[in-house]
Amino acid sequence: MFYAILDGDEITFQTNGFTVSTLNTTVKVTSSGDLKVNGKKVAILDDIKTTPPLSVTYFTPTHSIPGQGNLVCKDWNKLANKLKKNGKEVAITDNSSFFGDGELQVTVPAQAPGSPPTPDPVATKSCKFFILTNQKKLTIK
Repeated sequence: MFYAILDGDEITFQTNGFTVSTLNTTVKVTSSGDLKVNGKKVAILDDIKTTPPLSVTYFTPTHSIPGQGNLVCKDWNKLANKLKKNGKEVAITDNSSFFGDGELQVTVPAQAPGSPPTPDPVATKSCKFFILTNQKKLTIK
């Protein structure tokens, strides 16, 4: 049994070592595949790779003056890429939740208080993302 990522499923980012002060830490998947489940398009792996970045405000325990950055999906751990449609890998897994590695790509560094303030020297910060899907199990033969 497998689960698929469908058009409209949400990617949620979980941070570690930095805080995002943006209320919304999710972005919706837009599926470009032509395979459908219950009338919704099934995502292909390229849809996750090309999900638009989520622009956020962030700060760290040592850099409390907020900075800006973009949360992006990098790699995924639990996708079972056994199904191809028109030569493209369909985003499926054997679990109802999908996990992966993301990162915050800093565009404006957070600052540590002081005179002058000290910018956060780390240009990218690791995080995780997950996608929960509510669709039923698929049987692939």
